[in-house]
Amino acid sequence: MAAHAWLRGPIAAALSPAALPSASSEHLRIATWNLRRLGAADAHTDLERLHAELRRLDADLIALQEIVDAAPLARPFEGWSLRLSEAGGHGEQHLGFAWRPDRLRARGPLLVDAVSSMGGRYRPVVAQRFDSPAGPLLAVTVHLKARPEGREIRRQQVARLRTWIQSRLRADETLILLGDFNLTGGAEARDAGAERREMIAQLAALNVKPVPNPLGCSAYWDGPQRDAWREPSELDLMWVPRALARSRVHPGAHCSRHSCQSFRSTPAYPDLDYRGISDHCPVVFDLPIEHAADASARRSNERHL
Repeated sequence: MAAHAWLRGPIAAALSPAALPSASSEHLRIATWNLRRLGAADAHTDLERLHAELRRLDADLIALQEIVDAAPLARPFEGWSLRLSEAGGHGEQHLGFAWRPDRLRARGPLLVDAVSSMGGRYRPVVAQRFDSPAGPLLAVTVHLKARPEGREIRRQQVARLRTWIQSRLRADETLILLGDFNLTGGAEARDAGAERREMIAQLAALNVKPVPNPLGCSAYWDGPQRDAWREPSELDLMWVPRALARSRVHPGAHCSRHSCQSFRSTPAYPDLDYRGISDHCPVVFDLPIEHAADASARRSNERHL
């Protein structure tokens, strides 16, 4: 694939209606994005719009979920490296990573945890090791079971996820855990906050925390009235080592444009990102290169003392 011409700094920021901060050479820009059944016959993804949004994000690494067919990614991700899982659960929704090869180098194959898919019923956990300007990374992406009635399954998936990561995370690696966690709460209480707190406790052994999202959403759904009003929800999270979790994530596209407030989208007057790309928005985190590299070196030295 041809090398991609990348814009960074004030010019890129001025071109972006999503008001994301400018990418910086002092950070590694990491994103996660559920692309809503991309490649399915009835998805009708606007690939030119997707391509434009990717340029605005200016990311170095993106975790991708809900890829039914990878073929449509060739144009938007021209110049990127791309690896996706072969397994995708009953819905055949694959997940994996796209990255800029001039900023990251993959180490080893894509790692897939088939156990977390519970016999192939659900999407597996997928991971990739990278050499990066911030030091060695282990990037892990998930797409957990959806809907309030799936809460108990998500609880089991997170328990398996924790064990799987613990058995693979190396002393010198920075863990980046990201993706669609489908935090909706349970069918009875529907308390997403309670499920989030439980998940934080479940993953505490990995020494990671979810990075705060000040806008408070990463996706929209139809809402209980089904009246063309789209309601915000925070389903997509970025977990990083506790020492790095003091920053914030930035949701892009329609989440940023509507400041995570409800909006109307109808066939006659659609929100073009919501209809043409995904109900989810990209979520971006800028990993401080120097801080991450120093922390990685300290962890490695501590393990060898």
